[in-house]
Parts: sequence; C-alpha cells; structure tokens
Amino acid sequence: MSGGYWNYTDSTLASEVFNYYLRFDNGLSGEKHDQELKNAIRINPLKDPEISGILFDVFCLLHSYDLAESGDASMDDYHKDVAPLAASRKDMQVQIATEPIPPMLNNARLEWISIHLRQAPYDSAFVCRALVSKHITQSHV
Repeated sequence: MSGGYWNYTDSTLASEVFNYYLRFDNGLSGEKHDQELKNAIRINPLKDPEISGILFDVFCLLHSYDLAESGDASMDDYHKDVAPLAASRKDMQVQIATEPIPPMLNNARLEWISIHLRQAPYDSAFVCRALVSKHITQSHV
C-alpha cells in the first residue's frame, strides 16, 4: 500500500476521534461495517449517537476515497461506498424540505415567544406577503 492519497491523514484523524478502537476500511455496507458502526455509536465521541454514527460513516467514506484516489483500490469500490450514504442524505433532504419545522414544535415556539417575551411571534408568512406587496407596489409606480 502507498499510504493513500492523503498519506494516512484521514485514518489518523478518525482514530484520534474514536480513540483507536475502530476500523474504517470495511466500506459502508456489510456485517463488519455494521458492527463497527454499533461500536462507533457506543463510543459516541460527539455525545450524540446519531451524529457519531454519521461521522463514522463519513470517515469510512474518506478512507474509501483515499484508497481509490491513490490507486490502492478502484473508483468503483468508492462509488459503491458512496451509494448508501448518498441515499440516506437524500432521505434527510426530502424530510427537511417537506416539513422544516414540525407543527407541534412550531406551535410551542410561538407560544413560548408570546408568553415569555410578551410580544407577537414572528410570522414569516406575513412578512413574505408584506415584502411581495411592497415589491408589486414599487414596480407599478
């Protein structure tokens, strides 16, 4: 092996973050990856299990790219590793785009503002309508 494209920097950082307990060379699918992912979540270096799991997958992807770019592995292997992460990212984008703030949380936010700050909550729909009205009025003058 050549040391990869980044001369082991990605592996060194990953090992520092996860205290040298994990392997990042198992790709992003399969039993070995799943077991290491469970360990990453158990170690939980970012104090949030979901984010720690995502970080582990990102380190695995960086390692895969490192090997592919250096010629130690094929770009096809890297693209196979990209697929599961890209699919989960698209799922997150759809969820964020369709409902950026859950209605229950938004109602709680509005109630908190009105009770604790004793002011009318910011109504983005009202502001947008006002800006559009102002723009239409100015363009017809």
